[in-house]
Amino acid sequence: MARLRPASRRRLIVEMGAVFVAAPMLMAFIATPGQLFPSILPLLGLGLVLLHWTPGFRWSSIFDGWRKTRVPLIAAAGLATLLAGWIAIGWLQPWATFWLWREERSVFWGLFLAYPLLSALPQELIYRTLFFQRYGAILPEGPRAIVLNATLFALAHLMFWNWVVLCVSFVGGLLFARSYRQRGLLEAWMLHGLTGFVLFAVGVGWYFTPEASARPF
Repeated sequence: MARLRPASRRRLIVEMGAVFVAAPMLMAFIATPGQLFPSILPLLGLGLVLLHWTPGFRWSSIFDGWRKTRVPLIAAAGLATLLAGWIAIGWLQPWATFWLWREERSVFWGLFLAYPLLSALPQELIYRTLFFQRYGAILPEGPRAIVLNATLFALAHLMFWNWVVLCVSFVGGLLFARSYRQRGLLEAWMLHGLTGFVLFAVGVGWYFTPEASARPF
């Protein structure tokens, strides 16, 4: 990778800090529970614009490397998420186990259809493709870049104000970032889409709703 001039490096650091630190922190502190999801849209829009302007990025690259996608790994991750989520929600909030399927069947199927495209894909484009392609020159080497990515991905979920969401997002961020670095966007997207939906289906998704959010101030 070409060496950046100091001015270009500073600009990228400021830009990255604004997108991945300042904006999520601002939303976490000013958005009310009912504004959580609408408040995400401007950040997603900004990220997609920056991605479009990123040198070397092609929208068709979403499907690059599809032959390298590890379907058994994705299926195993989905099964592990189901088992871990089932155990966790049974311990933390037993009443919420499979609550969407039991009480909101139409929402369950709507989430099944919409989550991969309207939630997982934009998040992966911004937190994996934009992050690693646009800011790769200023990232730490090796696994530290993946840990940084997962930390910032968890920070993006601070607006939900509960430790379950932060922990789940961090672990998911590690998995998705590692997958992206190894096999590309398609596998990371499929992992995110499947495991995210499974979490909602099993009941852990309740922690991602406005009803579960309570700012400590």
